Amino acid sequence: MYFATNGRLGLGGFDVFYSQYNGLGQWSEPKNMGYPINTENDELGLMVSTNGKRIFFSSKSFTKDGNWDIYSAELYEGARPKRVLFVKGKLMDEKGHEVTDAKVGIKGVKSKETTEGLVDSYSGKYAVAVPVKKDEDYLLTVKKTIIFD
Repeated sequence: MYFATNGRLGLGGFDVFYSQYNGLGQWSEPKNMGYPINTENDELGLMVSTNGKRIFFSSKSFTKDGNWDIYSAELYEGARPKRVLFVKGKLMDEKGHEVTDAKVGIKGVKSKETTEGLVDSYSGKYAVAVPVKKDEDYLLTVKKTIIFD
């Protein structure tokens, strides 16, 4: 997670920080991104590129007129987000009806780690973000409880 705050020790007003999620419900201690991203002024409006290698932000530190402008910088390896695979779709039965109130699981074949997502109870659509590991194959599973009368 990337965020800007003036509530922590930094180089200027609002500085850019990052924290990493460990998958067990905990975030790492926020780390200041340092110079040249942070300056003695404010840095805000953060976005990371889809490949995770660049950060975009707004600052007025490098402008002559004191107005805001947009800048980008390369993220160093330790500050880059972990790679994820986004899997999305729509569950349908053999008759073409939406399958709702189900769970979708993406399981690593080697690691046996499973990431679960819920299926929308109205549309049957789902989306799951799965951390990607090198040389890992993945299986998609669907679970639905059916109660018979």
